[in-house]
Amino acid sequence: MLTLYMCFNNKTLRATEAYRSAWRALCILDPNGSWAERLKELKPSDISGPGKDPDDISTKSRYEPSWIWLVPRVTEPNHNTDLAMNEQEFNNSMRVEWAKAWARMNRWKEEVLLIQEEMRRVLAYHEWKNMWWQEQSSIRKVGDATIQSGLAGYAKMLRSDPR
Repeated sequence: MLTLYMCFNNKTLRATEAYRSAWRALCILDPNGSWAERLKELKPSDISGPGKDPDDISTKSRYEPSWIWLVPRVTEPNHNTDLAMNEQEFNNSMRVEWAKAWARMNRWKEEVLLIQEEMRRVLAYHEWKNMWWQEQSSIRKVGDATIQSGLAGYAKMLRSDPR
């Protein structure tokens, strides 16, 4: 698994350097070209997957993908409308992001339901345990009233103990 990760990471680094070299060359050769509207300088923060990083614990509920995932693809290099993207292409390119966001929303809804059920069960358990201790105080019968009173007090103390 580590080897696969290293191969992918090396490939990403090579692609990053190739893009940065091409971008610098374009800046020198044609600084005000039409490419400048579409292609930007690639910063280290821009190099991430299209979705939210699983290790990211930020509290932002809305995820903004890097600009590199929003740049339209060039499918016909010799065509004059390379930079144009019609509505259908845009919709197709955003389906995966929408599906991930929808799945994330449903996962959080399910998590809320699970926590509510878990809390209901915790309260039900403690209610049951309280009743159980009440029953325990009267189960053991001892002839001496002081010992009986002590057993009942011990059961009552355990019943009210927050542990």
